[in-house]
Amino acid sequence: MNSFEVPPDAERQLSTEAAEQIVIVGGRTYPEQAQQAAEHIGTAVGDIDLMTFPNGELYAEFGESVRGKQVFIVQTDYRKGSSEKGGPWSINDSVQETVIMVDAAARASAKEVTVVKPYFAYSRQDRKSKGRESVAAAAHIDQYRSVGMDRLVTVEVHSAQTGSAQQKFDDLPGANRLARSLRDYINEEEVDINDVVFVAPDGGSLRLPTFYAKKLGGGRAEVMQKTRHADGTTDHHASRLEGVGGRAVVLVDDMIDTAGTIVSAAEILAHSGAERIIMVATHGLLSDPALEKFANTEFDKLIVTDTVPQNRAMEALGDRLIVKEIGTLIGKAIFEIGTDGSISSIFENNEPYRR
Repeated sequence: MNSFEVPPDAERQLSTEAAEQIVIVGGRTYPEQAQQAAEHIGTAVGDIDLMTFPNGELYAEFGESVRGKQVFIVQTDYRKGSSEKGGPWSINDSVQETVIMVDAAARASAKEVTVVKPYFAYSRQDRKSKGRESVAAAAHIDQYRSVGMDRLVTVEVHSAQTGSAQQKFDDLPGANRLARSLRDYINEEEVDINDVVFVAPDGGSLRLPTFYAKKLGGGRAEVMQKTRHADGTTDHHASRLEGVGGRAVVLVDDMIDTAGTIVSAAEILAHSGAERIIMVATHGLLSDPALEKFANTEFDKLIVTDTVPQNRAMEALGDRLIVKEIGTLIGKAIFEIGTDGSISSIFENNEPYRR
């Protein structure tokens, strides 16, 4: 097998007996992820009633027996425009709805409850750097564990140390899917991989350029240095990057939030004479004003996964955006966990990068 080959998906189809012992449900933040995962392994999503009361309180009730079964709750953390009551749906609504779904499953005597978080909120608050601040990533996990979560599954969580707060923890390799998409795009554009420069926009993604260069079989890896100020703004140390003139440059990061860092890096690369600028990130959060910044930035492609919904980005960026769906990856993980298989088989013969 080469580095992009995995066990055939035909081997990951649940038998009738196995499907009867597994219940997959999705929250209301992005229910399509649970549906895609279930369909990929030959089953359907379970029955769960989720609603919001007029005063804003959330409610969850399973519509089928989960006694003695493995329950998988798929709910990414994302802020969207509204709930069915017309009000805003925040990241904290995603978290709280997950909490009560776990509680409902545990109280209904599920054998094991697994929470699947394609994007895990509070993941950047993963350490205590000041005397009186919280470690919100650990607090987030503690909420689920306190009501009955047995296992946590994420997709490329911001820092591997986040998993230390949970004994049964699996972090899935979203970057592998992006590497394949990036390889396809580079081949289509007939770009010589040896002339590509892979660049991290800051030191926080130090290992990513090397990961992508190794995956694609060539190219040079670089890291840009920046300073983060107390008000949250950032400045790159240099106004130019040597050695990128006339070349394709791939800016790689684990997530893009407001896009300040990656847009600043793209502007420096354009000023340095880069012929193509391609941006790649697992989590395209694209919080305001990210899309506005991209509209005024020179770049050729942005490649992200759909760990969070990308409807707004697709409308704003059109064919400059490539979105790789993550539901099949989640389905593979559910299959391996639910059948006592091997999560490492999802890693495509190579360990994913670690920050």
